[in-house]
Amino acid sequence: MGKAIKVSDSVYRRLVDIASWEGVTIGNVVERLLEERSTEGRIGELERKVKGLEEARNRLAKRIGDASYLIRHGFGGNRIEVKCPLCRKWSYLTFDGERERWVCGRCREVPF
Repeated sequence: MGKAIKVSDSVYRRLVDIASWEGVTIGNVVERLLEERSTEGRIGELERKVKGLEEARNRLAKRIGDASYLIRHGFGGNRIEVKCPLCRKWSYLTFDGERERWVCGRCREVPF
């Protein structure tokens, strides 16, 4: 048998009402309420995990963006030839003033 739970008279009356409407015992009502609370706790835990993963993804995206910026400006500014991962040709990065980005000199796309 489970633990005894102390409840106020109004809570007890409410449980009796719910049980009588649904044709079940008070124990079934309490069990279902506890399951719902447990589910709410699990949902809250999952929401916290998702939020943490979103924050980690955002930090990683920023780091990748910063690294890409550093590499493009380093190679482009120093006229170092690179093999473009998009067109697979050796080229220099050139600054596209219209788009304000360093792009492959051959395919005119941002390589990384």
